[in-house]
Amino acid sequence: MLGKLAKYLRMAGYDTIYPPRRNSDNQLELEIPGRILLTRNSRYIRQHNPPQYLLIKPNHFREQLVFVIKELDLEINPERFFCRCLKCNEPVISVSKREVQDIVPEKSWKSYDTFFRCPACGKIYWQGSHTGRALSTLKKILSER
Repeated sequence: MLGKLAKYLRMAGYDTIYPPRRNSDNQLELEIPGRILLTRNSRYIRQHNPPQYLLIKPNHFREQLVFVIKELDLEINPERFFCRCLKCNEPVISVSKREVQDIVPEKSWKSYDTFFRCPACGKIYWQGSHTGRALSTLKKILSER
């Protein structure tokens, strides 16, 4: 429901849990102090009465991101961009180029010197063209505030 919003919040450096698909028996982790549930499901709010939540009204992720930033008064710091794994939310760590030689595409390995790895899922990141496009999109969205 809010997967793209979660991804962009992670890009901006925010600790963002986005649970995998769940069946009706699974409860979201709402008891973690400081967590704010972001949802578009007002019925869920009525049924579970979470301690902190924000009902997301906009339909498009761009408007959703601007809405969340405004409503929660989030500080956007470009130095924090891409400090979390987009897949599993863990903070990424810097790794040597040598460590990823046999993992990343050869062209990327030859073109870039800085690489990061997620210690939880092992995903590797670098400042490739995909990062540049995502960063451009993020900056454009943030300028709409």
